[in-house]
Amino acid sequence: MVLYTLSACATPIVTLFVWLTFTPDNNPSVFSRQTLIWYFLLTMLVKLITSAWGGYFLSNRIRRGAISPLLVKPVNLIIDYLGNNIAEKIVKLIILIPILGFLINLFDLKYFAISLATFIIFIVSVLMAAAIYFLIDYCLGLLAFWLDETSAAGDFIGLLNNLFSGVLIPIAAMPLFIKNIGNFLPFRYTVSLPIEILLGQLTGSQLLIGLGLQTTWLLLMWFLYKIMWKQGLKLYSGTGA
Repeated sequence: MVLYTLSACATPIVTLFVWLTFTPDNNPSVFSRQTLIWYFLLTMLVKLITSAWGGYFLSNRIRRGAISPLLVKPVNLIIDYLGNNIAEKIVKLIILIPILGFLINLFDLKYFAISLATFIIFIVSVLMAAAIYFLIDYCLGLLAFWLDETSAAGDFIGLLNNLFSGVLIPIAAMPLFIKNIGNFLPFRYTVSLPIEILLGQLTGSQLLIGLGLQTTWLLLMWFLYKIMWKQGLKLYSGTGA
């Protein structure tokens, strides 16, 4: 678990040092040095909270017919994966918090003031972000009802997520046409939007539009999951069970 948590921290930390190297303190391209560092430290936190990994295991279990025992239980299969997801995140957060504390002291960061309303909106946005990516990952797993191999689809979604979620490049630093594309994809709303809210980078109208699109994507992914689950069970034959 420690190694998994450290590996998740590696990309934001390396990316942060690259940005600090090519962004002089006296000529910030998008953010000030303090804001830039906070952005990538918050990326580590939000990315961990919103991450999901059950789709790979779900697809394997569907292909092997191993979901059959779970189908006779009085709760939906998704609850099993949701419980695993939440439990693992709690353990990883316990490991991550001291790492974040060390990095905050290392960079001698000043804490920024936020209002209670902003913090509440941030929490709501993070929870919706986690739900969106969990459903995306779960739907990738459900593809195994139709496909023998789903790893390529997972890799493709992972690539889009890295490009458009703000993990490697902050949304504010992207060219306008790429930013506009990202605004209509779900990935910005799985990492970047909560961070933008907490750092106060959104105006009132931008905040409402962002939360509205995030809610829309959450509903769309929920309906997609329901459709895929219902139609997939009609095809499921328990092969290999």
